[in-house]
Amino acid sequence: MDRYQCQFPNCTYTTENRNKIDSHHIVPVEQSGSNDSWNRIWLCPNCHRKIFIPTAKSGMHSKRSKNSVELINKIYSTAGYLLEYKDVDNQIKFHKL
Repeated sequence: MDRYQCQFPNCTYTTENRNKIDSHHIVPVEQSGSNDSWNRIWLCPNCHRKIFIPTAKSGMHSKRSKNSVELINKIYSTAGYLLEYKDVDNQIKFHKL
């Protein structure tokens, strides 16, 4: 059986039920983002609501909150995949996936 783990920084959510976790595009499809796995991450529903996309005109990703993050990139390095993001203070950070 597959296990899915939320890839949001500091989240420990895991599930074996694919219907209880979301696949999120780092670069939105509307902005020419790919459907390939390198452009997607798994997010639990709670963390998925924390994603802010500055160019979004409507929907849940158009609203910035006190704990929002802006995803920038998913980078493959010698240490494995890293998620590059901006935190609420607009600081660029990296999270090992």
